[in-house]
Amino acid sequence: MPLLIEPHYFPCISYFASLVQTDKLLLEVNEFYIKQTYRNRCYIRTANQVDRLTVPVSNVHKGARLRDIKVDYSQRWQQVHWGAIFSAYGNSPFYEHLKEEIHAIIFKKYDFLVDLNVETLTLCLKFLRANIPIDITSVYQKSYGNEAQDLRNAFIPHNQYPTHAYPAYQQIFGSEFVPNLSILDLLFCTGNYAMPYLQEVAKLKMLNF
Repeated sequence: MPLLIEPHYFPCISYFASLVQTDKLLLEVNEFYIKQTYRNRCYIRTANQVDRLTVPVSNVHKGARLRDIKVDYSQRWQQVHWGAIFSAYGNSPFYEHLKEEIHAIIFKKYDFLVDLNVETLTLCLKFLRANIPIDITSVYQKSYGNEAQDLRNAFIPHNQYPTHAYPAYQQIFGSEFVPNLSILDLLFCTGNYAMPYLQEVAKLKMLNF
C-alpha cells in the first residue's frame, strides 16, 4: 500500500522510519500550505543548541497550495544553512562522504519549495540505499480509504514521540541524546548504519502507524 505524505525539507527521523515500512511513496503537493511546519524547516544539533534551519518562502496567501509556494532567494538562507551544517557536522565521521551532494542541493536554485523538498528526499533515500518509487498527487483528495496509508500532517515540530521510541546513537555535541532531528543528523553521525537504525525505530512500533 502506498504511503501518502507531504514532502518536507530534509525530513525528520520519524518521517523516514515510516518510509522503511512502505514500497511506494505518494507525495501530497495539492494541500493548502501550512506555515511553521516541517514543509520548510528542519532541525539539527549544533554545539550549544538544537538549531532550526528555515527555508524562506513567498507566494504565501490564504488558500495557497503547497505546489505553488516559491522559495525566496532574496535572503541568504543557503549560506546560513550550509554554515550551520558545517559547524554541526564538519567533524562527523561521514561528513566527507556526504557533503558534496548535500551542498549541491542547498545551493541549487529551485522555483518551488516542493521541488527542493523532493530533491532532499530523493537524495536522502539514495544515501539510505532505499529504492522507493515516488509519485506526486495530481489533485487534492480528502480521503484515500484503503488505497493509501495516510500520514498527511502526522509530523509536527515539537510534537515529539516519546524519547524512548528512539535508541540513542553517538551525536557530535552534548552529553544528552536529542531524538528525532533531521535525517541529516543520523546520516552524518552513523552513515551506513542509518538504515538499520530506522528499521529498529520502526520495529519498536512506538510510532503507532
